[in-house]
Amino acid sequence: SLEKALIVEIIDAVRLTASKTLSIILLHAPNTKLFIDHLRYKCKFVMKAINKIYVLSDDCEKMRINEALESSSNHNAGISDQGRISVLDSFTSRLYDIMTKMQKEKNHKLIFKVETFPAKLRRNVVANLFEILEKNSIPEEILDIGPSNHSHILSIIQLGRPTMKKYDNGKSAQISSFLVGIAPVQETVPPVSSTSDSIDDDVCRAYYKLEEAFERYSLSPNINSQTFITNVSLDGRKALHWPFPILKAGTKRKSTQQTHIIGVDCGSAPGGWTKYLKEQTVCTEIFSIDPGEMAKSISSLSGVNHLKMTAADAIPKISEILALRRKCDDCDGIAIWVSDMCVHELTKQVDIFLLAKNADIFRPGMAFVLTIKCNVGHAKDRFDDLTRNEVKRLEHVGAYGLKIIHLFSNRNGERTVMGFI
Repeated sequence: SLEKALIVEIIDAVRLTASKTLSIILLHAPNTKLFIDHLRYKCKFVMKAINKIYVLSDDCEKMRINEALESSSNHNAGISDQGRISVLDSFTSRLYDIMTKMQKEKNHKLIFKVETFPAKLRRNVVANLFEILEKNSIPEEILDIGPSNHSHILSIIQLGRPTMKKYDNGKSAQISSFLVGIAPVQETVPPVSSTSDSIDDDVCRAYYKLEEAFERYSLSPNINSQTFITNVSLDGRKALHWPFPILKAGTKRKSTQQTHIIGVDCGSAPGGWTKYLKEQTVCTEIFSIDPGEMAKSISSLSGVNHLKMTAADAIPKISEILALRRKCDDCDGIAIWVSDMCVHELTKQVDIFLLAKNADIFRPGMAFVLTIKCNVGHAKDRFDDLTRNEVKRLEHVGAYGLKIIHLFSNRNGERTVMGFI
């Protein structure tokens, strides 16, 4: 079944960079293509956090290239004057053998682009390969290495940090293990993420951030969907199997209900979260609060009201609007509140949320998403403690179903808090 095909096993995780985030994760997937396609098209927020995916083939013919190479030498070979074995020299010699053998099989010019993990390994590998090519008088017209116009990509992954081994004669050697793969450039897929800084890209990044938040919440353990049923329904029916009834539960259908459903996006510019609320929830009206400019493609959408002011100024205005509506229709308050606004104080996000609550503009069972931001240097453990303190403030005023999630889309100094009130 599709569900079973998407279940993966985490084999190991390796850190080889200064970052505290996971550097490389080794997975086993029953159906590799199906798993990758699911990531690319259904879980784009995950792809935003992934630099590259390598597929290790267990096919015997391909294993000749995509094999795990252990660069270890005995005490009789390759010992330098300093008493160490040069792992890199031994390793790149084996790479050269693979490249030249492939060139002879293809019988035409091959240009290899070298990609490594960690990235700092690339410079030395390329330098050593150039030196070997020159030493063996291999002309550029037959075999070359270059960052562009390449025919193949040579991928090298270092597994773990090098270890030292001492021999009986007093010499020592570095032992390192690598995964090496060569793939034709037409069989590789370019990165999903964009490096440009346009407003449209900012909208997309924000959109996927909120999408990830709802998806991650729905996958959280100890979530009982029926606990979160509110008066909001989909197509006139209760959303019994979805923790956020305000969402369209992954469908594109429009709700046939007549209830006026209001959402608020606090700190909305340039409009990614507003766009998500408009497209993926049953909100009929959205108040987008931000003194900054919204993307015209978002602010011009029907039902979107851009309040170009601070949240503190917008809350009384929304309160006045809702008070007038309550006199003439069945408007019963805001159904969902999302906020990714920039704040200088960690407690400010919840302060504004509680200000809105005290203004009596929330409907019972309102869903909310808040980004807690730490702009002052704190250690991770300290920041997590401060975030938990903010959650306690929310619990104190009746919030429930609370979850703290560190999204792929979050910065190091950000945590996403979700729940109901």
